[in-house]
Amino acid sequence: MIFLNDSTIVRPTILLLAPCYNLVGGVFVFNAVSLSQRQILKGEQVGSYFGSVLCPFDIDKDHRTDYLLCQIWVSQVWVGDLDGNGCNDVAVGAPLEEKDESGRSGSIYIYNGYPGGIEKHYSQVL
Repeated sequence: MIFLNDSTIVRPTILLLAPCYNLVGGVFVFNAVSLSQRQILKGEQVGSYFGSVLCPFDIDKDHRTDYLLCQIWVSQVWVGDLDGNGCNDVAVGAPLEEKDESGRSGSIYIYNGYPGGIEKHYSQVL
């Protein structure tokens, strides 16, 4: 999962999602004016399809769109300010994760936002 905001990308920006790039997936970041390529964000695991999921939202409430990039089999949703710190939080669903012997599968991870982005470690698992 990668978080992109004003400290990590220069605006205006075009994000080109390429989930099959080099077998691990990638996201190409372009300058929206000159169309020059700024960077390539690459996935880490073969077959993960990194870059197949893009969740746009405003984590730090600065009225500018931030982005959360992930891989296939994961869903993301903005859930508001769950921890009351003034920044929006994100729920990330992992539908194929198996937690116990009951046969049930799937988990939801809560990641808390802060003024500079989103925490790298989840705060809660449901």
